[in-house]
Amino acid sequence: MRFIFYIIIMSFLIIFQSTISPYIKIGGVNPDFFLIMLLSISIIKGPERGSLYGLAGGIIEDIIYGRFIGLNSLTKFLTCYITGWGTKNLFKGPVLFTIAFIFTGTLIYNLLYLIVNFMFIPFFEPRNIVLFFVYTAIINAIFSPLVYNLVYKIEHFFDYYFNVKY
Repeated sequence: MRFIFYIIIMSFLIIFQSTISPYIKIGGVNPDFFLIMLLSISIIKGPERGSLYGLAGGIIEDIIYGRFIGLNSLTKFLTCYITGWGTKNLFKGPVLFTIAFIFTGTLIYNLLYLIVNFMFIPFFEPRNIVLFFVYTAIINAIFSPLVYNLVYKIEHFFDYYFNVKY
């Protein structure tokens, strides 16, 4: 039930990402709500569940956007696993920790995406790529408390109503 619910949310987020999100540009960069949601799941639920959702979300994104099936799924899978593993035994209470985790996760995702993309497109020429990576990570970190709080409430709802109550 939880997996199907998240697949539906991911589909809506991809539609939102391609239609409404371009109007939320800050300095020419769109916030990646889809990646923030996947990283939030990884932080809350750990590396195994986070990587599963990262793989599923990456496959959905590859089907809709991608030129190569597997590019987004591989990078999101690895990013969610690394982020979930890195935050597995850490206290996740204050908002500043969440912002730092999402910032770091976005940097990891951008770096992995660049590496995997460079393997498939050898003549890829990065210009000002480090500034773009940092700026994207800052924008995602700004919006991370909102998405993290929403994912946390969804997880709390599912844990209470499907694991504890029944």
